Formats: sequence, structure tokens, C-alpha cells
Amino acid sequence: MLNQNFSSFLKFGNHTILLKYMLMGAIGFGIGGFFPFNLYPDVSDYFPTLNEIVIFGAIGGIFMGILSKNIKKIIYLALIGSVGFSIGFIISFLLLLNLFIIFIVRCLVGIRINGTDILPESFASSIVLPIAFFICFMLGGLIMGMFYGIALRNKRAIKILSIAGGFGFAFAGSIVYIITNMIYGISDMPLLFGVGGTSAYIIFGIIAGIFLGTGMYFAEKPSVSKSPRFRKEGG
Repeated sequence: MLNQNFSSFLKFGNHTILLKYMLMGAIGFGIGGFFPFNLYPDVSDYFPTLNEIVIFGAIGGIFMGILSKNIKKIIYLALIGSVGFSIGFIISFLLLLNLFIIFIVRCLVGIRINGTDILPESFASSIVLPIAFFICFMLGGLIMGMFYGIALRNKRAIKILSIAGGFGFAFAGSIVYIITNMIYGISDMPLLFGVGGTSAYIIFGIIAGIFLGTGMYFAEKPSVSKSPRFRKEGG
């Protein structure tokens, strides 16, 4: 029965449309990552303002709604989504994450007791900080995705986009951290992560946008179990 349901799901899904949603998400949040920060060549010395984060989320929201061809929906996604994006971004990026970095990198790495490191640099850079990034951005992404779901005024959309936003932010933040660590090393890592300026935000936006675009696709399409075709094939 499970295999039959899964097969029906695959037949029901329009993968071309799914790819379009993923592409729109990647483009929207990629542009959103470029536009507000393109005047600042070194992210490590620059603290993003609220206005720029709002623009980031608004541009992404506009592209998420383009395929619907519904002006009202696009406006809701841009306005409400940008608020949620800002809250999620601030929580994950500017508050929790910096507390982790300040505490772990600035306070613990390099401290020795009886000749033994409290937190070896290699362990912190390869294990502790990636987990910290994932957890912090997961929390912020859940909140952000919830707001995009609220913009669609649909409980199912809220659940789907919360999950998509959580994993999108988590993987985006973690991947950008890994790239940054490869470039800088943990000892010289900027307080605000950067992969060479604006590119950090673009990479982050593209990855998060792919997840959010996927979530938008499943939030917009009818539930598989409610499809007449599914009911017919399921007996």
C-alpha cells in the first residue's frame, strides 16, 4: 500500500513545475542576497542593517509568488514574508550564532588547563561550529518559513514552509560556514561570516531559496490524498 501511494505521488507531481519553483526561489533569494549588500565588499567588517535584511526577504518573497500570477499573493509574500525573514535572520545570524562564535571561538579555543586544550581548534571547527550553525539557522528558518506560510493564509502552507525554511536556513548557514572555514580557518574567521563579501549572502540566498521554492511548490499544489486521481488509483 505504501509503495502504491508513493508511486501515485510520483505520477501526480509535475516535476517541471517543481523545478520552476526551485529556480524562482534560488533566483529570488540569490538576488535578495546580492542587492542589499553589493556595496559592501567585506562582510566581515559590516553589520547588516534591518532595512537590508527586509529587502532580502521581500525580493525572495516576490519571486516565490511569481508563478502564481496572483498580485495579491505576491504582495503578501513580499510584505509578511520580509517581516518573518528579518526576524528569523536576526535570531539565527545576529544573535544566537554570534553568541556561539564569541563563546566558542573567542573564549574557549586556545585556552589550556594543565597543558590540555579545553576545546581543540580542529574539533571546534569541524564538529562544534557546524552543529552550532545548523541549530541556530534551523530555528531562525522555522520562524521565517512560518511567516511565508502565513502570507498564503493556509495552515498546511505554514507547516510546509516552516519545515522548508528551517532546513533551508540550516543547510545554507552550514555550507557557508564550511566554505568560510576553508578560506579563513577558525582562528581568523570573521565574527560575521563572509566568503569574500557579498558572495556569502548570495550563496546563502540561493541555497535557502531552493528549499523555500520546493516548499512553495508543495504548499501550492493540492494534497495528494485529496486528488481524484490518487483516490481512484488507491481504490
